Amino acid sequence: MPKMLTVEEVAAALHVSNQTAQRYVRTGKLPATKIGRRYLIPENAVEELLEPTQEPPTGGEALS
Repeated sequence: MPKMLTVEEVAAALHVSNQTAQRYVRTGKLPATKIGRRYLIPENAVEELLEPTQEPPTGGEALS
């Protein structure tokens, strides 16, 4: 079982407010399990969110 983090721990790791971390959970940006009144988020989900995407930039023209 992966290590689980509270919303407060996620907010600190992502350098966002608790409210923003809660919004990530509500909108599905971060998966979570609700235990009683608290949400627990798998640590690997936070790590995946922090990983930079490898998608090429879209739009615009290449500079020469």
